[in-house]
Amino acid sequence: MLITRFGSYQLNSGPGRCDVDLFHDKAAAGNRALDQGAVAEASALLGGALDMWRGPALADVPAGRILEIEMLAMDEARTRAQELRFEADLRLGRHGEILGELLILAARNPLSENLCALLMTALQRSGHTWRALETFQQLRGTLVRELGVEPSPRIQQLHQEILGAGRHAQWSAA
Repeated sequence: MLITRFGSYQLNSGPGRCDVDLFHDKAAAGNRALDQGAVAEASALLGGALDMWRGPALADVPAGRILEIEMLAMDEARTRAQELRFEADLRLGRHGEILGELLILAARNPLSENLCALLMTALQRSGHTWRALETFQQLRGTLVRELGVEPSPRIQQLHQEILGAGRHAQWSAA
């Protein structure tokens, strides 16, 4: 499996035998299941893929430029799998169960509109409308300060929907 090359080593494991290949296979199957409406299956598959992770990609490996690119790609694939699992869990009504993990991941990725939208949805469904609105304001402030742009129309629409739901709840309670 490990081949000595001039000045380096090469891992020759074949397709599907390396843990990163298994992760990608499970994550892709979870994505397909979510697209097909098999939400519980998608959550389980994506959760299984994510359970394979034990920290940052190649944490103990000295990285050069090429390996850094691969590490970024692996981290991005992990984040995407997390987003998809959160989406599946929200569809299953598990907003309270994912809230802690989602808060941490969104804090680590303050420019991610996808994570912000998932967090806003989970907060609003958990009865924390004010925190969902505050999350939008934090994202907006960060995007304007760091990049000079406003949030996308998609997340602005979600913000308006949460505002509308909050107003509706106030009027219903009165």
